[in-house]
Amino acid sequence: MKGICTETISWSFDEVTGRFVVSGTGAMPEYEKDIPAPWANLREQIREVVIEEGITEVAEFGFYQCPNLETISIPSSANVLGCYCFSECDSLKEANLPEGVRLIGFRAFCKCGSLKRVYIPYSVAAIEKKAFGYCPALEEVVYAGNEEQWNRIRIGLMTEESTSFLQVPRRYEEKGTPERPEDMLDAVWFADRKESIPVLDMVKEILNRGGDGRLHWILPEMNVPEGREFKTCDIALVIFPDGQTMMIDAGIGHAKEKAMKAVKRMGLKSLDYLLITHLHRDHVQNGIRIAEYLYEQGGNVGTMFATRFRKGKIYPQLVEYLEEKGTDLQENVMEGDRWEIGGVDVQVFWPSEEQLAAVKEPYEKSANPISITTKFTLGKSSFMTAGDLYRAQERYLVSKYGDELKADVMKLNHHGNVTSNSREWMETVDAGLVLCPTMCYDLGDTKLAERILREGKTYWTPGLNGDIWISMDRDGRIEANASFGKIWRKE
Repeated sequence: MKGICTETISWSFDEVTGRFVVSGTGAMPEYEKDIPAPWANLREQIREVVIEEGITEVAEFGFYQCPNLETISIPSSANVLGCYCFSECDSLKEANLPEGVRLIGFRAFCKCGSLKRVYIPYSVAAIEKKAFGYCPALEEVVYAGNEEQWNRIRIGLMTEESTSFLQVPRRYEEKGTPERPEDMLDAVWFADRKESIPVLDMVKEILNRGGDGRLHWILPEMNVPEGREFKTCDIALVIFPDGQTMMIDAGIGHAKEKAMKAVKRMGLKSLDYLLITHLHRDHVQNGIRIAEYLYEQGGNVGTMFATRFRKGKIYPQLVEYLEEKGTDLQENVMEGDRWEIGGVDVQVFWPSEEQLAAVKEPYEKSANPISITTKFTLGKSSFMTAGDLYRAQERYLVSKYGDELKADVMKLNHHGNVTSNSREWMETVDAGLVLCPTMCYDLGDTKLAERILREGKTYWTPGLNGDIWISMDRDGRIEANASFGKIWRKE
């Protein structure tokens, strides 16, 4: 049995031996869970995967859920192992990765129940979060280099499953191999994490003045103490030209101390608007505490924007509290809504009425795809934010709205995860400054970040760059500051 991946890559499968071979040159395509590889119907028959020299990237979701896959052979030319490439392969016992592999993608070997041993070459620069998550049989990690070289690997820590991988016994072969060359993301990952720009104090001055005619965005750094639960966190404050304020999402509970510290340091006393993009706890859990604090200061929450669902445990509590306080609850936000706030045009692109009507249980699996998607425009300056929107919805919006989605600055969807930020979406929005709302000194998706930097754009995360403040004027002039010393400007 044979097939074609690209013009330069083909595959073959021996039905007798279960041997699957990929040959040719270049990167395998990027498949998805809902857009599987063309050999997906062979998953249960595949026992061996051989990827021949010349292949530079192993396909995302390429061999996802191959329950009888026992052995894999990866060439030195394959510098990227795509997300989910060998995820949920329960018969795989060993992953012997060759020198040349540079990036091990998100959940690449996640939920491989029989995986006992992993060999990491010194060439590896990054191991994405959950790359070896939920591998209960994992007994040993062997690394070609020494401990100092290991500590130069960028290991994603955004989830507790990632830290369990670090607790597996590790053996250093100390082969005396040379240091891997520095790459473009090392400067981001290993940057000085000391505050040198007092971003939040500068924001406080603007709030005290009641605005300054510019549109401001603040994404506070939410890193939590070592040893606490690792989870993503989404929270942003908007200050409109006339001084009105809007908080978009409120962050997760275990980052409450950081969130409250930021709120107090900025001198925030009241909110004109609170926008909840969707119901997940990393977007709503601090909402009640922040609201309580504002009312303690004599302030209030004027209006809350959200979709029409009241699900889960946390969000209904927030709604009940604000309802008691007299907040104007606008809980039917959808595509086509448009607000003018302080001279800023706020356009809602998503969710659609059709998507909302199709949702039966909008909390766990259904909440992200109905994230409220908005673009804020002040004259020639614009900012795009879309909660945890998924790729399917991104592509729909691209096909429907095209260049209307273009923005100067954007926040990556779903914390930069591979579920989102499709190539079509990124190319259409085409932002010069890209923000990834992560915490715990995390990067987001390495492959995506590299692509953004290669295109000459700027990539920041609060986890690595500190508190981020973007200031926009009507003429398209934008200045961004990050508290750990970064500055970005658009004239």
